[in-house]
Amino acid sequence: MIEDAAIRIAIADDHQMFAEAMRHIVESNPGFEVVGTANDGDDLLKLINRQRPDVALVDISMPGTGARAIAREVGQKPNGPKLIALTMHLERGFAELLLATGFSGYIIKDAAVGELLNAIRHVMAGNQFVSQAILDVGQVTVGNAVRLTARELECLRAAGEGLQNKAIGERLSITERTVKFHFENILRKLEANNRSEAVAIGRRKSLI
Repeated sequence: MIEDAAIRIAIADDHQMFAEAMRHIVESNPGFEVVGTANDGDDLLKLINRQRPDVALVDISMPGTGARAIAREVGQKPNGPKLIALTMHLERGFAELLLATGFSGYIIKDAAVGELLNAIRHVMAGNQFVSQAILDVGQVTVGNAVRLTARELECLRAAGEGLQNKAIGERLSITERTVKFHFENILRKLEANNRSEAVAIGRRKSLI
């Protein structure tokens, strides 16, 4: 039986101790391989070109090429790595901006140990991942422990009006990709199988 190839990971952070801690966490688990570390955005791009990792963990506050520029350059590469932001910024709007720019994940550094491997697996499966700490920012508690953010409620209400992702994005001044991200969270929180079911549940709970 042929074993699956290890997920190849690049780590970029200007704090070497943090980068080495991330390396230790990753390499102590089977199925993951760290192909190198970088201390600024310029070195990260060189590392990506040289090693072609599957995933890059990116400190969005480090010197050199910025996070959005990294996302643009990586996005132009065939089979470029998935990007996961490592940050101390507990700001939902900033997370949405990076996800819209091309990042697949957004992890708060304080929570990175517990969420890191889950995030890597999640983005490799083609999904987006955001730290629970971010999902909790600005959330609204509704009904029996169902919590939707203000933005998720706006998306759900727009869907209840029959709008599709593109129209919802135009109304809320966000990208279709960000709208899709919100609906992934809505379906999970409402335990719905699809948008129509989510709208029906939302109406039963007087959300829309």
